[in-house]
Amino acid sequence: MTKYFQQLFSYLEEKIPSQELLRKVLVTIRKQEIRRKNQKMIGFLLLSLVAAFTIPFTSQILINQINNSGIAYFLEAIVNDFHSFLSFWQEFILAILESLPITGLLVFAVSLEVFIFTFRLFLHEKTFRNQLSRQRFALKV
Repeated sequence: MTKYFQQLFSYLEEKIPSQELLRKVLVTIRKQEIRRKNQKMIGFLLLSLVAAFTIPFTSQILINQINNSGIAYFLEAIVNDFHSFLSFWQEFILAILESLPITGLLVFAVSLEVFIFTFRLFLHEKTFRNQLSRQRFALKV
């Protein structure tokens, strides 16, 4: 009878895993972490390259919209007749604000912001990856 009880509760004894198993688990976790960081870094690099290629096109759109909007004429009037500008400065500012190319400004600002943000994240991931590779080398030694 006691023999059956011993067999029944034998699985409750604590089994200590080997050090080799622990090392394999840690190495696998580290590899997955490095793979995930590499995927992030490649994604940030591709997104920053796409944003860098769109900046010239969006800047050209912005320049064309500024030329077509007539802001240059208002600025020229301000420079040529500064006394009139001081007298009617509210009307001048409202006229300039009404003729601003908002869509061109927004598209250019968004493409520039995406480029700066993704390039910053790419550089951050790259430095983090270098730290991981140093740690991985320390684990192998």
